[in-house]
Amino acid sequence: MAVNAVAKDWRVHIGVAHHHKHHLYETCVAYNSIDRWAGFATSRFVVSPKLLDGLERIPIGSAKRLRSYHEPRIAHNVHVYANNFVAKTALRVFGANRFINGTTFNHAVAEWASSNKVGVHTHVTGAVEIFEKLDAEGLPCLLEMYLADRAFGRKILEEELAIFGLPHGDNDMEAMGLGQRQIERCNRESELADFIFCPSQFVIDSMLLAGVPKEKLVLVPYGSTTVDVASQSRGRLTSEPLRVAFIATEGVRKGLPYLLRAAALLKPHIEVHAFGLADFHVPGFSYDRSTIKFHGFTPKRQMMRHLDAMHVGCLPSLLEGSAIGIFDCLGAGLPVIVTRNAGSLVTDGIEGFIVASRNAEEIATALEELLIDEPRRQDMGVQATQLAKASSWTKYHEGTVAPLERITPVIE
Repeated sequence: MAVNAVAKDWRVHIGVAHHHKHHLYETCVAYNSIDRWAGFATSRFVVSPKLLDGLERIPIGSAKRLRSYHEPRIAHNVHVYANNFVAKTALRVFGANRFINGTTFNHAVAEWASSNKVGVHTHVTGAVEIFEKLDAEGLPCLLEMYLADRAFGRKILEEELAIFGLPHGDNDMEAMGLGQRQIERCNRESELADFIFCPSQFVIDSMLLAGVPKEKLVLVPYGSTTVDVASQSRGRLTSEPLRVAFIATEGVRKGLPYLLRAAALLKPHIEVHAFGLADFHVPGFSYDRSTIKFHGFTPKRQMMRHLDAMHVGCLPSLLEGSAIGIFDCLGAGLPVIVTRNAGSLVTDGIEGFIVASRNAEEIATALEELLIDEPRRQDMGVQATQLAKASSWTKYHEGTVAPLERITPVIE
């Protein structure tokens, strides 16, 4: 491991700072499992489930989204960012009772961690101010690299936007998290981090290309939520039309145009069901809307019920860390069609197919094979479930805390 200028005290507890990445809940559970969790700092965590039960009876879409921010396993140790009395009062309505203060969320987390002498685990482009303060004080800096290296990713997305005739200047790239300022933050965070947690080999390879020392990189795949395969609806036993689940909140980066082109090649035998998107529109790109149904934002439990009626998962993404939607599909017993860039654990021909990026024809070929060869599709579904069970969140917990457990504490 590369040693920073100030020796780190690895005896301390670790706080987790939340920038809207829900799997960081599991990061809290990981550190708590070895009694090293200092708390969960966030700017939008909802604590009171009783209030949410009441909100869900009101016909507003935001209630479902609020539900997604409640995680009962860690609700007892949540510190919410609030920089004024009005914000604190509003948050108390939602059941929050612990607050951190500062000019920005990052500064608030830095002060909270410094005053409590704890390290921080947080994600890329949200860590510079936190890490600069903690590194100078000898406190651990742990970086979650949920996406491939920013400069590497920018090159891919610039090419893609150019293909579709979309603007791809720095302002446009910044809106996608790939602006020059964000690249510089990513580089600085990588420099300051003691360990960088990567969810896939795809991410690790991008970091190595960026010159990050391999000693800092830790491969920790995400976990899967499995369902009882025996509970699958009878609808899945008939394979036409083949219902294809696409789980994403973005379209272009996730390769949706190529899936739509593949569906058009196989019409009317394919139905694409998009979870997370309410619509998809790119100027100059037309597609047959009869081939896709948009479900919009869908809470996890509800989406898993929807997946019970799907046949296949597909995410032909151009740029990922490791798409959790693919884990959801595997957990539901669905064979999946992915690109290498999706950062999946899938083995080609076993739990599904790995196709080339930007290749609608390869997607169509894979879909057609799963359409006409039902026994193979069913067998791949069984293999998918087994992979999901082997890729549990428990393994994520173990991988996350492994660096702490193998380091000899620094005693001054």
